[in-house]
Amino acid sequence: GSARSGGAEVYIFELAKRITSRTDVDITILTSDRDIKRVKSREQRLKIESISQGFFTFPLFLLFLIRRHIREADIVVENISKFPLLVPAIIARVTKRPFIAIVHHIHGKTLFMELPTVLAILLFFYECISLFIYALFGVPVITVSKTSEAELRKLGFRNIYVVHPGLVRLIGNDDNTLRKSMRPLLVYVNRVRKYKRLDHFVKACKYVIEEVPDATCLIVGKGDEKLGASLRRLASRLGVEKQVKIFVSNVSDNLRYKILGKAWLGVFTSAKEGFGIGVLETLSQGVPVVAYDIPAMRELLAGCYSGVLVRNGGINHLARQCIKILKSTEALLSMSSEARRFVKARSKIYSYDVSAIRFLKAIVTYLKSKDENQCKA
Repeated sequence: GSARSGGAEVYIFELAKRITSRTDVDITILTSDRDIKRVKSREQRLKIESISQGFFTFPLFLLFLIRRHIREADIVVENISKFPLLVPAIIARVTKRPFIAIVHHIHGKTLFMELPTVLAILLFFYECISLFIYALFGVPVITVSKTSEAELRKLGFRNIYVVHPGLVRLIGNDDNTLRKSMRPLLVYVNRVRKYKRLDHFVKACKYVIEEVPDATCLIVGKGDEKLGASLRRLASRLGVEKQVKIFVSNVSDNLRYKILGKAWLGVFTSAKEGFGIGVLETLSQGVPVVAYDIPAMRELLAGCYSGVLVRNGGINHLARQCIKILKSTEALLSMSSEARRFVKARSKIYSYDVSAIRFLKAIVTYLKSKDENQCKA
C-alpha cells in the first residue's frame, strides 16, 4: 500500500519509520501508490519503492520484482489495505521465508454498499476464499483491534496479535474553547465512502437545524466525489444546503486538526470500522462524539463519557442526541474536558511509539515460535 494514502498505509508508514529510526532493522516498502515518489523518509534504513502505477497491475509486477528483495529479507509482511494479494504469501512459502499479514478490517457485506452487485459478489467471495486460505495455512496476523481479532477468529485464524494504530499529532490544548466556532458546528472529518453512511448524517442535520437554527454541519475528507455530489443534492432536497457543506478532497494534517479544533461535536455513522482512528482524532481535540453503536465504536469508546453511542441506523436517535448535547453548554464543556482526559489516559495504548514496540515484539514472538516448531520437527 501507499505510505500516506489511507488508514492502512499511514499505519505501516508510521510504524516503519519509528522502527527504522530506533533499531538496526531495515525495512523496504513496496507500494502501488502513484504519488509515492513525493514521500521521502529521513531514515536511511527505510526504503519506499513504487513498483507499479496501478492497483490492479501491482500483483503482476510484484510477482517478478519481489524476487530481488526477498533474497535479503528475514520476513515478508503483507499490509492488506484492500484484499489479500496472495502473491507475497506464495512467494514467501516457495522461498521458505517467514510470512505475516496485517489485516485492518474485513469488508464483508459493506462491499455491496460500495460496488455494483456483480463486482461486489465477486470480491465478497474472493475476500472470503483468500482469507480462508491464509487461515488454513496458519498465517499469523497482526490486526488493529479486538473487534477485528474476533472476526478473524471466526474465520479460523489462531495466531493473532493486536497492535493498535496511534495518533499522529499530540492531544489538543487543555483549553481550546477560544478556537471553537462561534456557531454550533457538527463535523465529520474522515474518508468519504458509501459505507460511512454520510447520508444519515445529512438527514440528521435537518432535524438538528430545526431545533438549533444557527447550527452548521461540515463533511470533509478525501474519497468519492460522486458521493459528495449526491450528498450535496440530498442537502438541497432537504432545504439545508446553506448550513450543510461537503468538501471531498485531500485534507492535510494541519487543516484536519484546525477543523476539529473549531468543532462542537463529531458525528460518525459508519456501517463498519476496523478501529475508528477518526473518532480518536476528534476526541483528542476536546470534541465530544456521537456515533452509531457498532462493535468497533463500542470497543473504542468503552468508558468514555464524551463518546455517546446511539442505535445503529437510527437517524432520529442520532439527531436527538446531538440536539441534547448542543443545547446544554454545561454538557458540552464537561464532555470536551472528558474527551481530552480520555485520550490522555489511553495515550500509551493509542501511540505509534508504543505500537512500534508491540509490532516488533509480535514479529519476534512469531519468529521464535516458528524456530521452536522447526526444532521440534
